[in-house]
Amino acid sequence: MTCDKPNPVRDLLASPLCDALIEYCAERLGVVKRRRKLDVVCFVWTLIMGFGAGSRRTIASLRRTYQVMSGHRIARSAFFDRFTPQLTELLSRLLNEVLRQQREKVPKIFGERMRGFERILAMDATVLRLHHLLSDAFPGCRTNHSPAAAKLHMVMNVVDGSPNRIRITDERTGDATPWQRVGSWVKGSLLIFDLGYYNFHLFHRIAQQKGYFLSRLKTNANPRIIKDLGGGAGRRIDVAGKRLQEILPRLRRKTFEAIVEVGFFKRSYKGQKRYMRRRFRLIAVRNDETNTYHVYLTNTDSEQITAGDVTDVYALRWQVELLFKQLRQMGRLGELPSSKEHIVKTLIYGAILALALSNRLLEYLRKKARGRAMPTTRFAEVFRTLSYQL
Repeated sequence: MTCDKPNPVRDLLASPLCDALIEYCAERLGVVKRRRKLDVVCFVWTLIMGFGAGSRRTIASLRRTYQVMSGHRIARSAFFDRFTPQLTELLSRLLNEVLRQQREKVPKIFGERMRGFERILAMDATVLRLHHLLSDAFPGCRTNHSPAAAKLHMVMNVVDGSPNRIRITDERTGDATPWQRVGSWVKGSLLIFDLGYYNFHLFHRIAQQKGYFLSRLKTNANPRIIKDLGGGAGRRIDVAGKRLQEILPRLRRKTFEAIVEVGFFKRSYKGQKRYMRRRFRLIAVRNDETNTYHVYLTNTDSEQITAGDVTDVYALRWQVELLFKQLRQMGRLGELPSSKEHIVKTLIYGAILALALSNRLLEYLRKKARGRAMPTTRFAEVFRTLSYQL
């Protein structure tokens, strides 16, 4: 992105991050003390859009890209010294601002198509290998070949394919740990996740905040059935008061719906744990090929997610896997060339910003060329190749 030659594509990409906002945040955080030494706007855009430059992602390749974009030379040491914790905080704030704008925009555009949910979100995490000297800050699980590894936790809006919220931890942190204290942001949203987030206390917290969830049920789970909701064709057996594992082998219905009761301990408070029971909706869908049931747990009602649609709705979760693939392909997250924690975080934030802005461009192009196929992964590859030239 050439900073001194505005063009329509650059204006579209830069609209969520105006120059004044970048300069204001940079000044407040003390990122740049002497403006004549560094063009902070060009520097930030280099970190966001310069990931495609060079055969490898290195600090040196970012420096060369900055020099081309700004038209100014800068010494290697001076450029490297700009990678400070304050710069990391700046990229983090800019990312939060872009994600905030995206969260506000999506319900207005897609609201009528989302079954009454304000947002449909998918949760997942991916592991990023790091320099071995970061093993204290980011201890990995595979110490024989990856002593240092970070885990990127992401909540994705599956409607427009954009990141919604992110957390960065070490690899040893559980998938659900960063989201244990869910807040009001889940209100009105449907959260879809895999068994890595299977936790009754998490489900309880989401329901408490007036949100919704959809999860697979563990194969060994055995909740007590309270009420048969009578969905699906097939012979009926009396299931009220019985355990799921007792009646599941006897079911012959295509779909089975019931209200079930589960028990769990709440988090310890003042050294004491309280046991709770909650009732959720269980949906079982028979797979005709294997003659087994895929069982789901949710707090939605049958008007929001029907038994016939639950498999298709749950399949939306795989879009977060495509998002991680885009990040690795376009943001080159497999190449994090530093042994310093704050530099690694800066590069990750920059890659996610690039992805969020590229999705904005893809959405615009799809509107302009309706009916023309624009595969997301192919666009990501083209965008990665041309990004620093925009």
